[in-house]
Amino acid sequence: MKQLLFFSAFILLINSVFGQIKDESFWQDGELFYQATIKGDNIDLFGGNLHEGGAWYHLRQCDKGFVSLDCDYKEIRDSVRLQKMTDINGEHDVLVFYSQNGKPNNVLIQFNTSAKDVFDETSRRDFREILENYIHQFLEGQYANEDGTEYRFESGKLVRKTPFGKTEILDYQIEYDLDLPTPLISLSNGEHLWISPTIVGMDIYEPISHIEVDEDFQWWSKSDTLVGSLKKVSSTTTQPGRWPFTSTHILTPGILGHFKKEELRIMRNEIYARHGYVFSDEKLQDFFQSQPWYQPITDNSKVQLSPLEVFNIQIIKQTEKSVE
Repeated sequence: MKQLLFFSAFILLINSVFGQIKDESFWQDGELFYQATIKGDNIDLFGGNLHEGGAWYHLRQCDKGFVSLDCDYKEIRDSVRLQKMTDINGEHDVLVFYSQNGKPNNVLIQFNTSAKDVFDETSRRDFREILENYIHQFLEGQYANEDGTEYRFESGKLVRKTPFGKTEILDYQIEYDLDLPTPLISLSNGEHLWISPTIVGMDIYEPISHIEVDEDFQWWSKSDTLVGSLKKVSSTTTQPGRWPFTSTHILTPGILGHFKKEELRIMRNEIYARHGYVFSDEKLQDFFQSQPWYQPITDNSKVQLSPLEVFNIQIIKQTEKSVE
């Protein structure tokens, strides 16, 4: 497995470029977004989430790219490379932060916006769209509940079919709390569902509505009432598995930080399993052997990961170390 990573990582580095970060360009990590300001050899990235600011990076250009600095512009934290990376949506400028052991530990992806300031309505709207696309990627697919009800999430729509033949086609939208996306989705028929990911699919709970009368404010929380434990039976994309986006999209710690440690472990190994890799770990092998899409091969040396998959494996593995 290490040989696979080394070979594909070499291909990935061929696509690396030590170019310039553009002044006033916008960057995001799936949780926070930033705007770059250039001051000589220093680049300041200031931003935050959709609710508040206060997030920052200080970079300084050097011979081999950039280094990230502390708030006093003195202590070097990480080396940073501006790279070209390609995923299903095309080519992207990406800032990759590497720790002293040479492993990537953070990723910022440049995004296009006509905004002039990091917190004007245009940049907020464009970043909100990015966040919602990440959530749609997580939800997509065909699921089956234990009671026989089928769920299909795709492109903002939910198709729900009961065992008795009743089919509903509903629009769904992501709900926000303090301008931040929540696990709550609202359906066009007035229903609300609280989504909680699992290794094989997702659990759906009834949400609890809370009303702050004095402030005319409504917020939601998860109840203990389980609507259903859904198992993912197929993907709506060309990639099979529970987490198909790990082979098609650039991942960041901001995206991955919403998952539990065991989910990340399965997610990381699913990339190998998608290529037929046979695992020496019996529990992993038994798990993937139970998946209808898994087709093991006889020679692991024939597994060829894409540069994007290799990079995502490294990012997932680093994130595993920082979550519970």
